[in-house]
Amino acid sequence: MQPTHTEYDQKNLNSKVERSNSWYKSVVDASPSGILIMDKEGKIMFCSRMACNIFGVSEEKLINRSILEITHKDQREDLISRTRSIIQGDAGYDRSPMTIVPGNGAEINIEGSATIHRNEKGEKEGIIMIFNDVTERVQQAKIIHQQIQDLNAKNEELKKYIDSNLQLENFAYIASHDLKAPIRSVISFAQLLTDSTKSKLSDKEQKFLQIISDSSEHMRELIDDLLIFSRVNTTKTIFDEVDVQEMVDSILADLQQEVLKYEAEIIVTDLPKTIIADKIKIRQVFQNLIANAMKFQDDGIKPIVKLTGSENKSHWLFTVTDNGIGIDNKHIDKIFLLFQKLHSKDKFEGSGMGLAISKKVLEQHEGTISARNNEDRGCTIAFTVYKNLKKSS
Repeated sequence: MQPTHTEYDQKNLNSKVERSNSWYKSVVDASPSGILIMDKEGKIMFCSRMACNIFGVSEEKLINRSILEITHKDQREDLISRTRSIIQGDAGYDRSPMTIVPGNGAEINIEGSATIHRNEKGEKEGIIMIFNDVTERVQQAKIIHQQIQDLNAKNEELKKYIDSNLQLENFAYIASHDLKAPIRSVISFAQLLTDSTKSKLSDKEQKFLQIISDSSEHMRELIDDLLIFSRVNTTKTIFDEVDVQEMVDSILADLQQEVLKYEAEIIVTDLPKTIIADKIKIRQVFQNLIANAMKFQDDGIKPIVKLTGSENKSHWLFTVTDNGIGIDNKHIDKIFLLFQKLHSKDKFEGSGMGLAISKKVLEQHEGTISARNNEDRGCTIAFTVYKNLKKSS
């Protein structure tokens, strides 16, 4: 029996629908974006091949599941609100990322848009969501955000550190300045008492008086060095041309008493003619290092101090080498810190601040300072001064 015309038309229509559906599915599956179709309750009715790939699960594990089930719990309320807005025709999804938890142990971040899905009669049947995988971008953003937070925390810590150091320096200046007068009085009266009562005091009492005098002198020296250190930062650095040999000659003249006391030999070679530096501050560095090189010596050994200069493309290089007692390797990284006295004050005088002052000055000259022990005896202090400092106007 031949099919009727109506049956033929229906069969032809069904074939066209099947072909259309096949084309539709092919187009959807070829999309580089994931596509979900949900009913008005949020149950997934269709998922594209790319949607399954993005979520890392099969189609069977998505179909008939609620979109809320695979949405991160912290975002479900927001998703309900956004879905309600679309159903009511108020708005589409904004493009802010959503976090999907498809059930395979992974968290997937997606970003896309959504719109109403209507049937042939134009009635609202659900929602179509088109999205892309932005997990890598979101993770990178989190890392950057964390790095920014860490950087801000470090900046706050640095600000506190700077503020603390400035307060410390101000305190050091005020405290040491205010202490100078009473310490001078103690030293003066101790000396007067020594002179006027020397014959009347027992040996033990004279020893006590000597301890007072020595401790006061040590305190005066410490206060003077503390003032110098605090002034390094609080005093403006003024760069000018410095005649290096002339400066060294002036320093050696000032240290003549120490040179004679230690019977030291000072050897100066290859100094640059001039450098740009703060005359007063850089002089303090050279003087501290030369004086230290003479001072830290075993009894009975003649100090030999060598001051040399050289240069590279960016910096003037200087070394102060001695034949003294050297530095214990476990302390070599600490000698440029404040109050780092590595030897008994009974054997070697000083406040332990000379190298800290030198380091601070050289930092202002865009330079560095370091120490190393020599192979035979003694140590070498090496320091640099930036060659392209500009004269202060």
